[in-house]
Amino acid sequence: MSTLIPNEETAGPVTSSIFFILLFLSGLWFPIPNGSILDKITSFFPLRYFMDAVFVSFNAQSGVSPWAWHDLLVVVIWGAVACAVALLRFRWAPRRA
Repeated sequence: MSTLIPNEETAGPVTSSIFFILLFLSGLWFPIPNGSILDKITSFFPLRYFMDAVFVSFNAQSGVSPWAWHDLLVVVIWGAVACAVALLRFRWAPRRA
């Protein structure tokens, strides 16, 4: 995000607003019906999979693994891609426009 945001004063509000929009859309405060349009849209974002992985550990049935491996794998893939993009775009010196 630091390569897209023009200055440090706007970094906090921009990242916070994006984060809270993703929280809202990913079903943290309300359940998302399976097969709905919102379910299809949020399936592209890692926060939905992270929350599913956290919530499945609280709803574990006896004999079922409390680890949501698919959800954790999606989060790890998103993290690896984000690290690769950050390594490619990061510069110590600010870019001049």
